[in-house]
Amino acid sequence: MSEISKNLNYELAYKWLIFDMTYSHTSHTMMSNVETYKDNPAIGLLKPVNGKAYNHVEASINLRPSFGIWYPSFTASVTKQWLDMDAHDGKISNNPMAVFRFNNTFNTKLAMLTWMMSYTTKGYGRNIYSYKPRFCTNVSVYKAFLKERLSFQLFVYDLFGTDDIHMSAHYGKMKDMIVDIQSTSKVSLTVRYKFNTTRSKYKGTGAGESQKNRM
Repeated sequence: MSEISKNLNYELAYKWLIFDMTYSHTSHTMMSNVETYKDNPAIGLLKPVNGKAYNHVEASINLRPSFGIWYPSFTASVTKQWLDMDAHDGKISNNPMAVFRFNNTFNTKLAMLTWMMSYTTKGYGRNIYSYKPRFCTNVSVYKAFLKERLSFQLFVYDLFGTDDIHMSAHYGKMKDMIVDIQSTSKVSLTVRYKFNTTRSKYKGTGAGESQKNRM
């Protein structure tokens, strides 16, 4: 069982602005489906199947200017699919889904501070329907010492506890599954120390030098 995806991508970049659009055609789509077990309507069997081919379009715009120590980044993207799939109450509606991200990084002498916000609208992703929007705020503080050999990063995920997941999964005409997950805020501290940071004394020349510089 396999699926085949053919993609066509267009990208336009100018200074700190990037526009991207992708068209995809997927055939033999791998999906999960519920069918009756031995013609008993009271028993459903969930199994992977190859569904119908469908088309999918995604477009996004990314703005990344800089103002001194402030490095903002704004991304807006929208996805739309045309998937012909049966649902418990008819056909899925294929409503589009949009995602907005606004990140702010402040590179100060004391530390690097990053404030990240994202908002996801209602919409479809294959057979999964997000029926409520999502909003999430993350915060990161990064500080390095000893010429970047020792670093600390404090990361707070979902600062306000708003990134709840509300979705329904369609598995054919027989069954829809509704999932509601309450978000949990998390805090992590990462400490890194780099050993053997001395650069190699070898300075090669020739065809491999340009590849080394790129990497």
